[in-house]
Amino acid sequence: MGAIAAKEYELKSGEKIVIRSVMPEEADAVLDYVRKVLDESEYFLTLPDEFTYTLDEEKELIKNLNEHPCGVVLAADVDGTLAGLLMLVSDKKRRLAHTVTLHISILKEWRNRGMGSALIRELIEWAENNTELEKICLGVFSTNDRAIRLYKNMGFIEEGRRERQYKISPGEYVDEVLMARFVK
Repeated sequence: MGAIAAKEYELKSGEKIVIRSVMPEEADAVLDYVRKVLDESEYFLTLPDEFTYTLDEEKELIKNLNEHPCGVVLAADVDGTLAGLLMLVSDKKRRLAHTVTLHISILKEWRNRGMGSALIRELIEWAENNTELEKICLGVFSTNDRAIRLYKNMGFIEEGRRERQYKISPGEYVDEVLMARFVK
């Protein structure tokens, strides 16, 4: 199950954050957070006008991830406010059940302070103790140098690329870098 006890971390700046599991009753705060982070970053597949989750859909998503043996939803809180979010999504197919896909985002004002590292460290610790989970996968824009550096620093390796996977505008494309980390 995806529940993780709350743990305090100190960022590079000395500020304190709490990393904890997200519960379905927090779906409204998660929706607000996602809308904000989509507005301020160019590195997401979903564009702001494409994000149409309802409160009930978000509650159900969080509930399902928390109940799945390889699913988890983590928040990075600063003084009780959501500043970062990490989700692990597992496939329902048995041949992929040992893998998960990592999704992570940090509000712009909190980037480059160590919050992403703290979230991923907490995730890896949880994953290494999960008997069913063996591999964490992710896809990242090839132009997102900071994220790629973070993932490499956290033990992820590049497994391949999907050329011109993301169409930014007419005639402008970005590759997707496929990365993974084995936890078993």
